[in-house]
Amino acid sequence: MTIPAVDIIGSGSPIVMVHGSFATTSTWKPMVKLLAEQHQCILIRLPGHGGSPDPRDFDHPCIDTELAEIEAAVAAHTSEPIHLVGHSFGGVVALAQALKGNLKIRQLTLFEPVAAWLLPLMNDQDMHQRVMDFVDDYKTAVERQEPRVAGKVIDFWGEPGSFARLPEHIQDGLGALVPHNLRHWQLCTSMPWQPEHVRQLNMPVTLVYGSQSDPATHAIARHIADLAPDSRLIEIPDASHMLVTSHPQECVAAMQG
Repeated sequence: MTIPAVDIIGSGSPIVMVHGSFATTSTWKPMVKLLAEQHQCILIRLPGHGGSPDPRDFDHPCIDTELAEIEAAVAAHTSEPIHLVGHSFGGVVALAQALKGNLKIRQLTLFEPVAAWLLPLMNDQDMHQRVMDFVDDYKTAVERQEPRVAGKVIDFWGEPGSFARLPEHIQDGLGALVPHNLRHWQLCTSMPWQPEHVRQLNMPVTLVYGSQSDPATHAIARHIADLAPDSRLIEIPDASHMLVTSHPQECVAAMQG
């Protein structure tokens, strides 16, 4: 039996939510509890995650693979303009969908989008080097088949010890998603758009990051906020990269503010 690539919860004005790498639609559960009474929450399952079929473009990754899932879900479930929300790699996907410009998006909210492709274009060489040094180290660890290598990514975007705080069965299970995460890294670091395209976004854009996350996430959020003509930049105190699960009330408030 094929598992649908989308979960639908609640009713009302539509919010399309895209989870990150090493995650599933369960990422959104704490926030959906607060949103579903007034909104139709359309939760996208990224390819290869949560039972969704694997992508077919591992050799030459293309963001259109992810965008096709969003476009199909929107076509099937709503005719209204959407509030598009993404977290981490899901934020990269949501931003790409907005830049593509083929959906009616009334609002865009990005929780720590890991859009590393913007860093060199914004001449942020320090943060770009920080990210690329990590990617090189991570790929080497994967090639060496180091155990629980997914923890490197979790701790990099969040804070040291984030991976160790996960239950052991989750730590073990994330290993199967490493090939997908490597594919995501290729997309995060190479997109076809330029800063001037971000300047042309025609909807309100909210950028949210946690105070305890890696400084590269802060830099990316600031750059997008600086470029987007109608933007807000919000820091959530004492939150890290998984702010959407650890601080759901603050995240929902950021979306609605």
